[in-house]
Amino acid sequence: MGTNDQDAWPEIAPEIGWGPRVTLPLQAGDCTFHYRMTFHMAGPNQLEDWRVGFVIIFVDASARYSGKKHVVTDPLQLAPDTIPPDDMFPPLASLLRRAVALTARERRRRGDNSTLNDS
Repeated sequence: MGTNDQDAWPEIAPEIGWGPRVTLPLQAGDCTFHYRMTFHMAGPNQLEDWRVGFVIIFVDASARYSGKKHVVTDPLQLAPDTIPPDDMFPPLASLLRRAVALTARERRRRGDNSTLNDS
């Protein structure tokens, strides 16, 4: 189901309605990580600020672009049967370094002097 099909799930996958539900209250700045096929939702944003979504799609480093239409690759003008360039699809190690740096910066901005291992 795509973003525009949020009301279609009862017809497409009615068994979802009978599965266990988990509610995870989040505060401003919190985030969740889940598998792409995890059925998930959030209530409406009731603030004036934007709600930000960030998607990471992991693929094998040797994966080749098939040319098939996809919301992520459509605007990139990639040639079919090529390996996407690292500047558009960075290897995992460089993504992790950036994520740790961003997390540390955000923690400092909030005045949280603990390290990631202090929890």
